[in-house]
Amino acid sequence: MINSFLNSWKKSFGSLIFRTNRDLHLLAVSNKDQKLNLTSQLYENAREFKVVSVDQFQMLFKINPERKAQIEEILNIYELEKYTTQQVPSVLSMNDMKKLLTTYHDEKELRKMIKFFYTRECDKFNSYKKKFYKKQEIQEKKREKYGDNDDWEHGIFDRQGQLVYGLWHNSLLSRITKQAVRDYRNNHFLRHTCLFGQKLIVDLDYDQYMKPSEIGLLAKQISIMFYENRINRDYPESLSYDVHFTNCRAGDHTVFELSRHIKRMDDLKQHYFHLESYLSRPDLFPKNKLVYLSPHAKLSLKRYDHDDIYILGGYNDRSSHRQVSHVKAQSEGIRCYRLPLDENVLWKQGDKNLCLNQVAAILHAVKATGDWQLAIRKFAPQRKVRSMEEQHLEDQIRMKAIAKRLHRIERSYRFIQ
Repeated sequence: MINSFLNSWKKSFGSLIFRTNRDLHLLAVSNKDQKLNLTSQLYENAREFKVVSVDQFQMLFKINPERKAQIEEILNIYELEKYTTQQVPSVLSMNDMKKLLTTYHDEKELRKMIKFFYTRECDKFNSYKKKFYKKQEIQEKKREKYGDNDDWEHGIFDRQGQLVYGLWHNSLLSRITKQAVRDYRNNHFLRHTCLFGQKLIVDLDYDQYMKPSEIGLLAKQISIMFYENRINRDYPESLSYDVHFTNCRAGDHTVFELSRHIKRMDDLKQHYFHLESYLSRPDLFPKNKLVYLSPHAKLSLKRYDHDDIYILGGYNDRSSHRQVSHVKAQSEGIRCYRLPLDENVLWKQGDKNLCLNQVAAILHAVKATGDWQLAIRKFAPQRKVRSMEEQHLEDQIRMKAIAKRLHRIERSYRFIQ
C-alpha cells in the first residue's frame, strides 16, 4: 500500500520542492535580494537529498536477517514523509538507522525521531549560515578599512604564492592570538585541578532506563558541564572539579554520544572514563567520602563538605520520573542527599529535577561562596524560581490575609462576650 502510494507521488510530484513553514523561516533572514538568493542557494546545497537504500545498512541485518524487513519498512515511511511533508533529513546515516530501529514497534515515536533528525539538520544549517555571513561581514569590514591593500592579511605567502616579508608574515616575530593565551591559562589551571581539585563523579549506569533521544540530551548536558567546569568563568578564584565518569561499560551509548561533543576523548578515556563502578576504585574514591545527589532523597544537603566526593547520576528522566538514583544509592549503602531547594527559594512551576550542568554549576557556586540561595537563584531556571520581588509580594499578601483572619476572630470573640 505504501509502496504504490510512493510510486504515484514520485511520478506526479517527484520534481517539486515543498516549502514548509520552517523552511520559509530559514530563508527569511533578510529583505535584501542578494542575501536571500545566497541563503536559498546555501539551503538547496544543504538539502540535496541523497539516495538511501537497504544495501547501505547491510551491517545491521547480516547477523539478524529479520532487521532487513524492518529497515525496508522504515525507509518506506521515510520516503512517504519526504514526498508529503519534506520534514526528513537529506540522508540517513548508520547511527540514525540504529536509533530508528529502537523505535520500530512504535510508529508515532518513529515519525517523531525522523522529524527530530530533520530539525537537527536545520539547526546545523542555521549554524553554518551564521558562520558564513559573519565571515563575509568581517571580510567586508576589512575591505572598507584597508581597501585593496593586502597588508592586513596574515600568512607567509601572498595570493600569487610569493613569500611576503613583514609583521604577521615571514618574520622572526610570531603572532600570539587570544585563543593561545586562553589555552595556556586553561591548561595551567587544569594541572592544578587534576592535582588538588575536589573530585566529582558522573555515574553513567542508566542507559537502560533512557530512550535514544534522552541519551542525546544527556550527552549535551554533560558536554556543557565539562566545558563550563574547564573554563571556570564564574568563580576563577576557586579550583574547578576533577570530573570522573564511572560505569562507562554499562553507559556505552552515552559515551559514544559524548565523543561527538568532547574533543580528544581518546586521551581522556585512559584516566577519567572508568569502565567499572566507583566502588571498585577505593584508592580514588573512598566509600566513606561518597555522597550521592538525587532529587528523590529525603534529606537535604544543608552543609557543603569540601572533603566529600559528590556523585551525579547521568540520568535524563523527562518522561519516566523513576527514582533509580535514590534506590541505587540506598542499595550500595552510600549517603544520599538532595539539593536544599525548598529551604532557600520558593518554587514557581515545574518539577524540581534540574539538568546535570545546572546541578554542577550550583555545587561549584556553593563551593566558592558558601551561599546556597545565591547559587540556586543564579543557576536554576528563572522560570521555575520565584524572584525576590515576587517572594516579597507573596509575603505581603499572606500577611494581609493573616491580619484579616485575626480581625474576624477578634470580632467573633467580642460578639460572643
